[in-house]
Amino acid sequence: MGQRDRNKIIYAKIEAVSGTPETLVATDAVKTSGVAITPYAGNRVSQEYDRAGLGNDREVNVVPHGQISNFQVPMIGSGATGTKPAWGQLLRACAMAETDDTATNNEWYYTPVDTGFESITVGFRRETIQQTLAGVRGNWGINMQAGNLPWLTFSQFIGSYSRPIATTLPAPDNSAFKDAVPITKNNTPTLTIGASQYPVNSFTLDGGVSLERINIVAREETLITDRRPTGTIVVSPAASADIIALFAAVESHAGQTDQVIAVKHGSGAGSIVEVDLAGVAFSDITETVSSGEVFYSIPFSVQTVGDEIKITQGAT
Repeated sequence: MGQRDRNKIIYAKIEAVSGTPETLVATDAVKTSGVAITPYAGNRVSQEYDRAGLGNDREVNVVPHGQISNFQVPMIGSGATGTKPAWGQLLRACAMAETDDTATNNEWYYTPVDTGFESITVGFRRETIQQTLAGVRGNWGINMQAGNLPWLTFSQFIGSYSRPIATTLPAPDNSAFKDAVPITKNNTPTLTIGASQYPVNSFTLDGGVSLERINIVAREETLITDRRPTGTIVVSPAASADIIALFAAVESHAGQTDQVIAVKHGSGAGSIVEVDLAGVAFSDITETVSSGEVFYSIPFSVQTVGDEIKITQGAT
């Protein structure tokens, strides 16, 4: 039998020195869903030598790298306010900084940074084969759909290429990652636009991190070149005043005001995750129907206002 796709797991650890691989242990295992990899990628150039006759020229990969293309982890805290969430190091590899605020507010929180980017070592294991990538950075997001579980999503986790080898990684222990609870009225008590709470069918956010792999003399690195976070919220206000307010918030031709979005999911100290967007600009509004009711799908871009994005593991 060949390598079975179901038997796969990734390990991740923050690097003390970016690009220098860390030794991965059992507790570095990540609880994932939907892992997809590109084990060998890069920019190819053709040799294009002058020669007699027709035909192909050999291509050479001049920026070899590997990539964890997509995966997601449960969006829930560690379960203890003094313990940071296991997914925190994944956010740190996506141009986010980690702050320990447990002494004052019993919180850990994550906010975007423009410099001092961190990186992680990632190991991918499938049955008898493993591959290790160093200097890994990537993009992140959030996917919350009614009637489903909430997920932190990750993509384009790009790092240095290494040839796969026979497995030496230990049996995984991903117990630091807890199981998420479904998105319901009770489990998701807060999803507000400004001061108004709306019935919400879905909320998605893309960190918008742009990445580029370079390999030049004396330097090999995954660069973070920009950050342009965007998202979409699908809401179903019942009151006419709330519907009118949504349209007013979308009308860029009329000079709409940026909106604050707050999302809180989960219950119990250390398990609650809150997402705060300090200012979003709505760009459009379209109608969609779910369960016979009209919902409004509203894309937005996150503006650079203060801590434009704040993800908090909190006590309340």
